Amino acid sequence: LVPLALTVKPYTGLRRVLLVLYTLMCHPLILGGIASTVDTIRTFPSAGAYKLTVRSLEAWQRGVMFSIVDSYIYGNVMYDLASILLLPAWIILYLLCLANPRAAEDAASTSLSQQQQTNQEEGQSKVKKE
Repeated sequence: LVPLALTVKPYTGLRRVLLVLYTLMCHPLILGGIASTVDTIRTFPSAGAYKLTVRSLEAWQRGVMFSIVDSYIYGNVMYDLASILLLPAWIILYLLCLANPRAAEDAASTSLSQQQQTNQEEGQSKVKKE
């Protein structure tokens, strides 16, 4: 997620489409599917495309199922960590990719003006105390 976090910014046009596709490819479940596909291709190099697709999907489904079962029965924390840390981080990055660039600029300028106003009020209250 670190390379994705470094590139996330509200863009428009083709850059936005490419960034959203990259963000979708970094989803934890998609990454698990890619890993199971690569492992299936390495394990069964002579199988046909249809067989590889079916076996990859089955391996991916079993991997997700066994990680959940291991979490509940044996106390394995990998599924819990992915659910608590990876998925929310990915959702935040995805929402940042889909943010409207103008709304992001407006929010930044609004928070900056609020901060300046707060600083001015604090300065005035210090002057009044003296």
